[in-house]
Amino acid sequence: MFFNKPFVLASSSNSRYKILKNNHLFFTVKKPMCDEGLLKNKLIKKKLPANKISLELARLKSKSISKLNKNKLVVGSDTVIELNGALLSKVKNLEEAKKKLIKMSGKEHSLYSSASVFINQREVWKKTQKTKIKIRKLSSLEIDEYILKNKKNI
Repeated sequence: MFFNKPFVLASSSNSRYKILKNNHLFFTVKKPMCDEGLLKNKLIKKKLPANKISLELARLKSKSISKLNKNKLVVGSDTVIELNGALLSKVKNLEEAKKKLIKMSGKEHSLYSSASVFINQREVWKKTQKTKIKIRKLSSLEIDEYILKNKKNI
């Protein structure tokens, strides 16, 4: 059984790191050896559905680190957001964050989160989870306050 066995997290996500650390898991972090943005754009151009894009990105991240870490479990993950049939990109600044929140306000969107585990360049486990989320209608003041409180995470 793999429970509580040390593993490598193929991610540069601070939030993923915090989630795993807060759950007292034993892991090291390695930045994936792939250009996530470029790969995501290629998958979008192929017109893959959001769940497949999320899983493929998780796989590519995990596999890229598995090549360099023999006999170690490597976990890659990815999350994509789909709103009205289109994927939403990660925000680069506070202005983009505000526009994204305005766009999502009062609407339902789907969140696809995937994880892929490799050992010795072979996938041994994978999972994609879809979550539907509806954000209530937000006022401009609420959006501004949220951005102000969370600006260090944007």
